[in-house]
Amino acid sequence: GRFAASWLGDTASTWGDLRLSVSGTLSMGLFGVPITGADVCGFAGNATRELCVRWHQLGSLYPFFRNHNDLHGAPQEPYAFDAEALGIIRAAVLARYSLVSYMYSLAHGASTDGAPLWRPLFMEF
Repeated sequence: GRFAASWLGDTASTWGDLRLSVSGTLSMGLFGVPITGADVCGFAGNATRELCVRWHQLGSLYPFFRNHNDLHGAPQEPYAFDAEALGIIRAAVLARYSLVSYMYSLAHGASTDGAPLWRPLFMEF
């Protein structure tokens, strides 16, 4: 598990799957997969502007961060939205880049002791 990475599968473009991505990412870490994330904006279906913006804000903190959808879905890349949405998504991505050193340290820890990058509070306190 120390070197494992995965994604949560083909999630739906719904608020429910956005919510489940938090427990899914935490659970995968406990199962020995320290680097995990969901398909930002969801894979199946068409994400609304608001859902995609909020999912980028959350996803920018996933250990594994990517926007991915099926070939037949509506475009959901950041540039597919208006300037306001693009600015919010850009801020989330820049926040992630500001945490790269910290995330690198967590990834190094995962490679040595298997600790997940996202940890439930009971692992810390």
